[in-house]
Amino acid sequence: MAEKKTVAFCKETVSHVRQMCDQLVAVVGGSRNNRIRIVKAIKSLRTERVKATLQKMDVERLNYKGDGFPIKTLRDNGYDNLLKVYLANLKKLESIKGISETGAAKIKEVIDGIAQSVAERTEVTLSYEHHTPSETALLKELFVLLHSKNSAKRAEEIYKTAYKVLQYNCTLAEPMCSAWKRFITKKQRLLDADAAVDRLAKWLESDNAREIPELYDRFNRCIKKRTDSEYWEDYRKYSIQYGTLLDAMDTYHEKIVVGEFGLDAGLQAEIEKVELDLTGLKTSLRTYQRFGVQYITAQKKVLLGDEMGLGKTIQAIAAMVNLRNNGSTHFMVVCPNCVLVNWCREIERFSDLVPIKIHGKDREALSKWEIGGGVAVTTYETINGFELAEKSSIAMLTVDEAHYVINPRTKRTMNVAKLREKSQRVLYMTGTPLVNNVKEMCFLIGCLQPEVAEVLKKHGFEDVVGFQRILMPVYLRRTREMVLKQLPELTETEIWCEMTPKEIEAYKADLEKENNLMALRRVSWSSPDVALASKAQAMLEICERAKREKRKVLVFSFFLDTLSSVSDLLKDTCVGIIDGSLSSEKREELVKEFNEAPDGAVLAGQITAMGVGMNIQAASVVILCEPQFTPAMESQAISRCYRLGQVNSVQAYRLLCVDSFDERVMELLEFKQKQFDAYADKSVAGQLSLGDKEITDLIAKERKRWGIKSA
Repeated sequence: MAEKKTVAFCKETVSHVRQMCDQLVAVVGGSRNNRIRIVKAIKSLRTERVKATLQKMDVERLNYKGDGFPIKTLRDNGYDNLLKVYLANLKKLESIKGISETGAAKIKEVIDGIAQSVAERTEVTLSYEHHTPSETALLKELFVLLHSKNSAKRAEEIYKTAYKVLQYNCTLAEPMCSAWKRFITKKQRLLDADAAVDRLAKWLESDNAREIPELYDRFNRCIKKRTDSEYWEDYRKYSIQYGTLLDAMDTYHEKIVVGEFGLDAGLQAEIEKVELDLTGLKTSLRTYQRFGVQYITAQKKVLLGDEMGLGKTIQAIAAMVNLRNNGSTHFMVVCPNCVLVNWCREIERFSDLVPIKIHGKDREALSKWEIGGGVAVTTYETINGFELAEKSSIAMLTVDEAHYVINPRTKRTMNVAKLREKSQRVLYMTGTPLVNNVKEMCFLIGCLQPEVAEVLKKHGFEDVVGFQRILMPVYLRRTREMVLKQLPELTETEIWCEMTPKEIEAYKADLEKENNLMALRRVSWSSPDVALASKAQAMLEICERAKREKRKVLVFSFFLDTLSSVSDLLKDTCVGIIDGSLSSEKREELVKEFNEAPDGAVLAGQITAMGVGMNIQAASVVILCEPQFTPAMESQAISRCYRLGQVNSVQAYRLLCVDSFDERVMELLEFKQKQFDAYADKSVAGQLSLGDKEITDLIAKERKRWGIKSA
């Protein structure tokens, strides 16, 4: 056997295998070192931010516990902020006249404690708009991890199964690679070497061997240096993925701690034990999203009330993927018509599940789903005519924008109830669980876990903490502040406009008419010369500034004629208007056109039609043409762009007229908001609206203020 293989063949075989082993080591080692550098970069950035925070803190803060440290003495010696004290070693502090060794040690203990506390509250984030060199350094390492993780993972798998065996066989094959060694090597040893060459040659023909050079090339392309702007442009495109990686790599904090989401220790521990099989999910989950999927799986019938923009849809899809991987076949999503297409696209984009759109009178699609399974995606209107087979069973029913079904007397609520009866698991989703009062929340809870609702009714709503504790098994709500430390800043600004004489004249005329609420809400926009009206001028100025800053704008109004005026004033800058008459397909087309439009582009939308289900992160400026009677509606509108994936700071502007109905509405809403804050801050309630009587009273007061008598 040994004579049949030439020395050249054996040398080439061993050399080729060793070259591939070196490539494997380069990828695996490079990936491991990349992760080590990321952890170091995160630590360095956190330290940098802690120091910056300490520098802003006056040295007086040392005495926050009343220790009586000699602050004047420290100031006189140049220690006027906490950073200087923190950087000083013990000997330097002891050398200050008037500070004893014991005093210096105590100061050091306190300042170290303050620094630790600051570090615990400091989240490492990346800022697309105002990044530092340290952030860029971290981003470069994250870029390598993001784009090489699949290659590195595969290389690691091959390394673990093959590397040691290959190295062993290469060493064993050495006698076959030299004529002299063949001559002096004993027969059995030579036979072993010959067999090793056979194994190596056979391995070179395997899929693993053919894969390694490509993995090596892909990894090298990832570590190739680029310009800083190229790295940040990549971050802009894939900010969600970068955020997920950063969240996973930052090991400083425990990402889920007892009490973080308002759950008691026992319940949270049980939920965290739930194992998930997310094979087929095409995206990574952030830690809080994974916990949400575990919660949905463990609790079976729940209300997910995460604030808008935190990825409720992704959590629902992931829950369905997990159930599918554990044998379930039939899933259903019920949603508003305006997001029907969006749901189908999100399911296809983020999973290997098969969405089946069931809309209108298409009963063939329903039959197809009943027979073959998949995810039936339908609307509240369509389920009115559903006739499912008696034995039909839904593994998981997802009800999107569940605040649509808070009235037990409506058909849509009753139709959803029929589907619930056939469902093993039910997920209600809404970022606005309350529109009017906490009793509506109780109704939603009663649809899911009636026993919890009964306890709530007996308990009452006075004790906020107790209310929250009762809800734990059925209601999970996270806010941006709780979980999205990497979301950029949101600035909300009230733009108070002075009405022109013509506007005042038109406004007074509207006040004099009975039952003229809608005209009063359109103050300024109903001016005879709208181009010169105060709100229109403010809107144009904001849009012009947005264009200079290379931003895109969303303009919202309740009124179609206001949006028509906006479009006329902006001309070609406005790509279109989304209102309730548009099909979901047409909406998607307009959003796509807006996303691809140049900086400064504007998309106008009726707030009742565009406030839910649409993701438009291309925009970073929001203009609200008039105050809404339901603040939740404004929050939903802003959340169209202020959500996961946004890399720019978001600026939201409310256009308001001084001495008008606008001012009265804002005053009352502010008063009501304070009443609800006790619940909102505890993530139990927090949405409100103005009732008919309150609106009538507002109009009466406004008439009286202007000296107009009611008819």
